[in-house]
Amino acid sequence: MLRILTLSNNKIRDLPEALFNAVSLEKLDLSENQLKVLPSSVGNLKSLKHFYVQDNNLISLPSSLGQLKQLITFGIEWLLYH
Repeated sequence: MLRILTLSNNKIRDLPEALFNAVSLEKLDLSENQLKVLPSSVGNLKSLKHFYVQDNNLISLPSSLGQLKQLITFGIEWLLYH
């Protein structure tokens, strides 16, 4: 059972859809990559407590983030808004 996944500082541009099937995931660190969007399937991560996406090139956030009822920490500094 995967609970913590750190993928920071890897120049990731796209995320595999399978990542959002990891329903037991409690901490996901996607900081310091090259992401422009987060898929709406991020809302599937119902156990997520800590989510970091700072230092990316995000231009928007999916409304499905509102489904993350367990979320305590959401690191979003340095978002790019157009």
